[in-house]
Amino acid sequence: MCGRFTQSYTWRELVELYRLTQPARNLRPCYNIAATTAIDVMRSADTSPVLVQMRWGLIPGWWKKTAKEVRISLRRPPSVRICPIDVGRTVPR
Repeated sequence: MCGRFTQSYTWRELVELYRLTQPARNLRPCYNIAATTAIDVMRSADTSPVLVQMRWGLIPGWWKKTAKEVRISLRRPPSVRICPIDVGRTVPR
């Protein structure tokens, strides 16, 4: 999972968009959010939306352990090597 995105809203912009009533937070822009990063998201509460922190990532449907045990690896497996002739082609060992 290599999906990355940016988060650049300020607290004032979020208050205007969602009419937040919770205490102000110091939100800093982040332009390269990767998997397993804690991010601020809007969640629907009983009466109004709330800004909460959540972990960005995907837990597969077949995963039976808790979310804390998920380890996401974005590197190439050791069983695959790149052919020196054609960099775009991979050859299994």
